[in-house]
Amino acid sequence: MSTDITSTVEEVAFGAARAAREVAADPMGSARKQVKDLERKGTPSARKANRRLSARINAATAPAKAAVKGFRNASRSRAFS
Repeated sequence: MSTDITSTVEEVAFGAARAAREVAADPMGSARKQVKDLERKGTPSARKANRRLSARINAATAPAKAAVKGFRNASRSRAFS
């Protein structure tokens, strides 16, 4: 799992460097290209990445959330006893 995160971070870093190079070389052309890319494929990929990230975060925090929920339910049942 950590290798997935590492490779994702590397891809983002290389993508950012490539985008910075393109902007420096041709600011208007790169802006047009970025808009076209977002219209065509950026939005679905962003949604897919967000779903994956949310799923990982939810899976990682599920035990803690369950514990907190258990504490809340236990304290409520004691209050009404």
